[in-house]
Amino acid sequence: MTTESTVKWLTRDGYTFTNESCQVARELAASVDLRVTLVLRIAFSTIGLLLFAAFLYASNTLTLYHVNAKLLFKFNYLWVFMQCITYIALHIYDLLRFGQNYADPCDYLIPAWLSVFMRAMPNVATYGQCWSMFALALERSVATYASVPYEQSNNTTIGWIMVVTQVFMPFLWIFILVSDYSWNELKITCTVSSTKTNSLFQILTTCLALVEIFTIVLLCSLFFINKYLRYKADHTLTAPNKLGHKFQLMENIKAIRLLIPINVVHFLCFAGTMIAQPLNNALSYNLSPRDYSVRIETLNFIPIYSMLMPIVLWYVCCKYHVYRKLPALRSSSVSDCPQRMQKNETEIYFEQFEMTINGPQKRDSFISHCRIA
Repeated sequence: MTTESTVKWLTRDGYTFTNESCQVARELAASVDLRVTLVLRIAFSTIGLLLFAAFLYASNTLTLYHVNAKLLFKFNYLWVFMQCITYIALHIYDLLRFGQNYADPCDYLIPAWLSVFMRAMPNVATYGQCWSMFALALERSVATYASVPYEQSNNTTIGWIMVVTQVFMPFLWIFILVSDYSWNELKITCTVSSTKTNSLFQILTTCLALVEIFTIVLLCSLFFINKYLRYKADHTLTAPNKLGHKFQLMENIKAIRLLIPINVVHFLCFAGTMIAQPLNNALSYNLSPRDYSVRIETLNFIPIYSMLMPIVLWYVCCKYHVYRKLPALRSSSVSDCPQRMQKNETEIYFEQFEMTINGPQKRDSFISHCRIA
């Protein structure tokens, strides 16, 4: 190990670091606050992973969606799984690393490439979710603009273009961040930013926040547009065309109703992190380097989203299901109605289909049609 007295840098195995970094790493290894923070973040991600897996196992929300919507939803869910797994791996690695009892505190430091790799994967998953929800909003825009020809087509070209784009953009973001990275340094914590790239990191995260705001505004606009189109279909379309068109509009509204709350929750967690960490940088001039590192992990709210997303999905799907089914449960059964018993299977199917679109008829109307002479 050699020392350069002019810049106070130390060198080991071709990597440079400062003696202060070794002392901060020693303090982090002895920090109870860091251990508690990492354990809680592992718990959040694990609970979110289990809840999300249970939701996907129990639900059947994508059955009637367009093939492109199914594809984009599945990739959005894949990003969530990736986020949970990579955060769990990252924090378990930090727990194991700082749980060692090294005589030399410099042994806690890690190479820059490992620091970037361990932090980049959760970041890629987080950025991927931003672009995935943006892609879903664009896909629903196409479904709104050309609902009949689009819903009748099974062409997946648009879907795969959006998938490739949402995979490419997060890695491009990471590449931009690490293009000026100090690869010859040993790092205390896993990070993709440095003193050289902090301002660039803030610019990129701000751009992603703006993308999420635009996505939420677009989805809300599409929701009201589809509501209006359905109202218009009720009053202008003739019977042969009304039912299918109303079904397509209903599925579009259903998909948008599912997307809006998870977008809002993700934006709150992402924007909360984006706002809290610069504030931490501005207000932490009295904090020790150890407390600063712990605070950075504490103010990252993204793992909380992994736990909140399946809860929000459960709530939205259950609320919609109960809202649609309660009127039917309140209405009287017509299985013993003579007129209904005389109908063939096709007539009964379309009658049930129309009831799904328009909602059940009133109880009195059922009774009037089934009155026995």
